[in-house]
Amino acid sequence: LRPAGPPPECPDHADLRICAAETAIEAGQRSDPAAVREACLHIEAGRWRDECMFMAAERMHQAVGEPALAQTTWLCAHAGQFNHHCLKRIIDKIAVGAPPADVPHGWERVMERAAALQSGLNDTDPILAQQVVGWYYAEALDQSYAKTRVVQGSPLALLPEEIHPHVRAAAIERLVHASPNADQPLTDWIQLIDHAMASASPPSAPLPPASVESHPPSNLWGAETNDEADLPAVYWRGSARRLTTEDPAADRLICLMESLARNIRPASHELGSLTDHPDKAVRLTARRLAEAVALRRE
Repeated sequence: LRPAGPPPECPDHADLRICAAETAIEAGQRSDPAAVREACLHIEAGRWRDECMFMAAERMHQAVGEPALAQTTWLCAHAGQFNHHCLKRIIDKIAVGAPPADVPHGWERVMERAAALQSGLNDTDPILAQQVVGWYYAEALDQSYAKTRVVQGSPLALLPEEIHPHVRAAAIERLVHASPNADQPLTDWIQLIDHAMASASPPSAPLPPASVESHPPSNLWGAETNDEADLPAVYWRGSARRLTTEDPAADRLICLMESLARNIRPASHELGSLTDHPDKAVRLTARRLAEAVALRRE
């Protein structure tokens, strides 16, 4: 890529990289992504140019905020080696705006933020756009359930079906993380979760306050196996990944296993008991997590 115009006006003997970066940051301050990119393109390709885009994107978000979310995301998409870090910064900041899970209003704004992320990335990388939207919803629902003292499935009635896997994951993680009955068998966990998530059920008992940890959850899914490659997957509570399935009950079971494996480390034989489950995604998740739990105990 080459700049369209002359380099920025710099003081005599000034380092062009520093001058161009300062020019880009000023353009970010006034929400001019085209000027940001033009300034950064005057820096040779590599770390300095990528960092120029990243710093300008951050400045734009600080100065303008959510009205420029699509433009900020577009800059992050062009930040090269800082692409992921740039997007994470933006997602972390906007995800905290999700309402508590037991509040019926505010969800339109959550979906508007997702649409802005998609808009900023669609032309550059449609696949990345889909991934980032899923990542955002995973983080936003995690924040949402951390803000509530009761766990219900009410967001399921307020959000589109494609977001439901993130609702289930966040709600179940909240229940598992706060439960005083860590040793209860898998069947009791399933009963507790099914009751809490049913739209007609009363709220769960009040839970202690929670906060979403600043570090990402551990990813217990490495390289895909041949069996897993043809199955749908979603982000789990952020940038970790898990398998998903269209059957809500089976998907709740997958979420439960993912949370138990990280919070309580259940006996591997309990997870192993699900390796014969009729749903393929449940079977493969049970096999993978049983192996991960067994390795941790060695």
